[in-house]
This record gives sequence, structure tokens and C-alpha cells, in this order.
Amino acid sequence: GESLMGMRFILASQSPRRKELIGHLGIKYHVMPSYAEEISNKIDPVLFSLEIAKIKAYDILEKTKATKDLIVSADTI
Repeated sequence: GESLMGMRFILASQSPRRKELIGHLGIKYHVMPSYAEEISNKIDPVLFSLEIAKIKAYDILEKTKATKDLIVSADTI
């Protein structure tokens, strides 16, 4: 289902908490978890999480070849 001006809203996570938060927006979304290897050499926890979130988002982008979709990815520490 399309949800945002023809874009699919893709949640790159199976996290129940993230699904709950996105659900509060009242829009349709697709769950498409990333199984990319989560490796970073960053020491700073914020930079580490940011890098892992980017890895997950790019993994989903590569799988979908989506150019119009909105991919939401996050990482927690």
C-alpha cells in the first residue's frame, strides 16, 4: 500500500517499540528488516548508532532499488 504521496514508508526494523511509535503516525507502513552485518569501528556511542542505522538503511535501499520510498532506520545502544 502506498501511504505518503505515492511513496511506501518502509521501517527497516522488526522492533516492537519502533512499530508502536510508527503506528502512532496513523500511516500505512511496510516492515522490511535489515539483516546486514552491524559492524562499526566508531568508539563514540552516538556515531556508532548512526553508522549502524545507515548500514541498515542502505541495505534496504539496495534490496528494494527504491527511489521514491521513505526508508526509516534506527539503532539503539
